[in-house]
Amino acid sequence: MATLNYFHQHCYIERSCNASFIALIPKKKGSIELMEYIPISLIGSVYKIVAKVLAERLKKVIGKLVSSHQNAFIKHRHITDAALIANKGRDGFFSPQKGIRQGDPLFPFLFILAMEGLSKMMEKDRQMQWIQGFSVGTNTENSVTISHLLYAHDTLIFCEANIFQILYLNLTLQLFEALSGLYINKQKSIIYPVNHVSNIEELAGIIGCSIGSLPTTYLGLPLGSKFKSYDIWNGVVENFEKRLTSWQQQYLSMGGRLTLISSVLDNIPTYFMSLFSIPKKVLKWLDKIKRDFLWEGNNSSHKYHLIKWDKVLQPKCKGGLGVRYLDKHNKGLLMKWLWRNGTCKPSLWKEVINAKHGIKDNWSTKIVGASHGVGP
Repeated sequence: MATLNYFHQHCYIERSCNASFIALIPKKKGSIELMEYIPISLIGSVYKIVAKVLAERLKKVIGKLVSSHQNAFIKHRHITDAALIANKGRDGFFSPQKGIRQGDPLFPFLFILAMEGLSKMMEKDRQMQWIQGFSVGTNTENSVTISHLLYAHDTLIFCEANIFQILYLNLTLQLFEALSGLYINKQKSIIYPVNHVSNIEELAGIIGCSIGSLPTTYLGLPLGSKFKSYDIWNGVVENFEKRLTSWQQQYLSMGGRLTLISSVLDNIPTYFMSLFSIPKKVLKWLDKIKRDFLWEGNNSSHKYHLIKWDKVLQPKCKGGLGVRYLDKHNKGLLMKWLWRNGTCKPSLWKEVINAKHGIKDNWSTKIVGASHGVGP
């Protein structure tokens, strides 16, 4: 307590207490280049306690300080909010060069405060019509225009395929880089054309980034794909099969296989199912993978399934094994949006949904009123 009191009275902490060791964590096996490592700071306990106290205080007011375009590290704002907004319409990566450290309890809040400068600059560009995003809704009073979305260092910017807008965007990014000291990683920045853009190479050359194509992924979720397409679930199915490849090499008991299904496999599609409705074809395939692993384990030969799968899915109190109903879990996750719509404070994702569908009552919206997209 004496250390904390001294810090708050004098706004000073010993230099040695602020020292940290940097550990480089490889992003993948066989990492060689420095950019293939993630730097994590190992901070002393004294500084961490002070930073934790400041972080807890800042956490209570951070939502009032940053705009609704930012969704990271703020209470009642979720990672899926930004993904939902991006998918309701139709790219850059920012990394801190100095000043703040990953592993520091204050790091998330200091970073989003720094990124709020970029958000304000982008919003000013939109107000001056230097950059135009995409608009949702046909009614001028209720329409919402989105020019950018921020989730920590993942930045998604929407503008028309216009050389003047790209020049203004590049100027804005350069000004932000000069004012904040944050470095824009052009190697990880990608421009995605919507429909056919004849001068896409020229536009990418102005920014100095590479050219991508839709569909792609944003925050781990598909962007620009058909929501009912089976292809967007290929990654989930592959993760299922990768897990089984390592497990099938081990001699696991029935109880061990059941535990892995309940604690690991059932959780793999949760993130996807929080935004998308799982197709019946994919649901049947995932259930088949779990069913075969439960009864056959590491044995490639066919074994009889002694109990109907519907019985296995029943709760243990009703004689089942408690394996999760993925379709019911999916419906529960999607219904959470309805609950948030009626209980949460005003937010950007609610404005987008209400502008698109119209407001019916406090808990629900009307049917789709109009289409929307980016550019002309």
